[in-house]
Amino acid sequence: EYDWETGDNRRDKMITKFISVLQPKPDKKEFIDYRRCAADIEQSLGEKYGSNSQDYVQKYRDLHFNLKKNPELKLEVLGGHLSIDKLITMSPEQL
Repeated sequence: EYDWETGDNRRDKMITKFISVLQPKPDKKEFIDYRRCAADIEQSLGEKYGSNSQDYVQKYRDLHFNLKKNPELKLEVLGGHLSIDKLITMSPEQL
């Protein structure tokens, strides 16, 4: 199993929430590892916005909400059709 914990409570909490929203039901072999994907999304957000910035928190909220409410977006990410770099730069309208 993939060890995604960073040791930073705030970052780990965000990764945990991404894991819960990305976990496919049922999981399919063609899907990428949702735990690694969740950690990669958080890491990319931190690199782009800075882990302690308001932009980081706002983008996290936008992504979490849209991944939860938009099953097509979730499948694009899990299927590997939408890169994390592209995902974190999409506007709320694009999500």
